[in-house]
Amino acid sequence: MTGQCKERGHRFDRSPAAARETTLKAKKIFLQALPDCWIPRKGGSEYGIDYNVQLPENLVPTGAKFKTHIKGTKGIRFHDRQIVFSLETKKLKHYYKTKQPVFFILVDVNNSNVFWLFTQEYIKELDQTTPGWRRQKTVSLKIPPANKLNERIESFQEAVIKGQQFVHLLQFQLSYSSISQKIENVIKNSAHHFSGQFKQIFPKTYPDSSCSCFIEENPFDLEIENSLKRAEKLRINDPKENREAYEQICNALEHAGCSASPGIRYLALGEKHYHNYMFYLVKAFDMENKEDEQHYFSAIEGLVETISSSIDAGELTTASTIILRLADVYFHAFPYVCTAYGNDQAFTLLDSAHSLLELADNMVTIIESPNRVIQ
Repeated sequence: MTGQCKERGHRFDRSPAAARETTLKAKKIFLQALPDCWIPRKGGSEYGIDYNVQLPENLVPTGAKFKTHIKGTKGIRFHDRQIVFSLETKKLKHYYKTKQPVFFILVDVNNSNVFWLFTQEYIKELDQTTPGWRRQKTVSLKIPPANKLNERIESFQEAVIKGQQFVHLLQFQLSYSSISQKIENVIKNSAHHFSGQFKQIFPKTYPDSSCSCFIEENPFDLEIENSLKRAEKLRINDPKENREAYEQICNALEHAGCSASPGIRYLALGEKHYHNYMFYLVKAFDMENKEDEQHYFSAIEGLVETISSSIDAGELTTASTIILRLADVYFHAFPYVCTAYGNDQAFTLLDSAHSLLELADNMVTIIESPNRVIQ
């Protein structure tokens, strides 16, 4: 039994074989709708992604890439003059954290019409209009009929370029939200969880630096500390010296990290990610020799994960120090984002940077007065 049903006077075959055939047709129609100079590559094993598409550099000087999830249908459904289609919530949540624009592509295989929706921007709208959507199993997507790829390719190209800008800035927003939520939870639980957790260890400050952390005197700590001191003497904005400092920190972590105290280990991890960020920041915005942004996005993500791990381990002094580094990340990105995307977009980075400085100060307050509830 193939599982057929009647819909609007038509008889649709909804068997798995028919669904696969519809999907294959949809993908073929989508590829035919793209300009010949666009470069599509299959998504492989990447969850929920059918194609990675790159626009040629002679068309978009800054370069642009996007990902697609393609669905085929034999009958477009409308509600309130919008095209509607149901999608699994887990896929939508995954797309929000993806570091490239993800476009949902809906293809009507009966008439070869191709419609698109920029998922990350749509999710941000969902958060405002339907705050509880993440608890649902599926989400009803609403696609404007004007988003017709095969008739308005210029509009889609513009959406891809704007989508890249949107996702770029979204990475900063997600990093800030993650840390601020983590610290908010620490503040709520500080009196109960952290008051008896601090170790009796002493601060050691690196010379000519604002970096400080609580460490125990052991040879593994000293090895990592010495690598950080050597790294401080090298210019972080000089590519060659940056890589030299990065390698010194990595080597020390590889040799002594497992046996070092948590505070010094997390501090070194933070410095490692920060050096990587500074190295790739300039390259990400170099219009003549633009490198993949994924490297510097990964460095930001590494800083956030290190802060989170430091907090979980009760190393709040180290966490506050790395938060200062994360604030530096936003400050350093400001002029590049300002040049590339404009003042209005860039100033959100400054707001986040100043908020991170306040969060770092709150961490210090927790350390000094763990029983105090910070308002």
